[in-house]
Amino acid sequence: MDKHVEILYCIFEAFRVLAKNCHLLDDHQLFDKIRKLLQQTKMTTVDVAEHLMPKTVPPNADVCLSSPEQGLEVAEEEATTRSKVEEERMNKEEKGISVVQHPIFNL
Repeated sequence: MDKHVEILYCIFEAFRVLAKNCHLLDDHQLFDKIRKLLQQTKMTTVDVAEHLMPKTVPPNADVCLSSPEQGLEVAEEEATTRSKVEEERMNKEEKGISVVQHPIFNL
């Protein structure tokens, strides 16, 4: 039986809750940039939380906030690349060029 699970993407308000819970932060200089990236990029709340987890001893908020920023930038680049590849594939199909998709490399 097929089951569909709806995955919700992280919004800035959820990110603020995570930052408050993980690092006791209400505001930070990177919040504005992260807000913009979250609006442009699709990343699940779980992925954002993983990036926010402390990776240094003692926990350093600057380091932990730069991780989701970098992750969101990478996700944005990957989404752009995927859309370009899909657009090229659709253009080739419209022109009648055969497109073979390999299951491992299917984007």
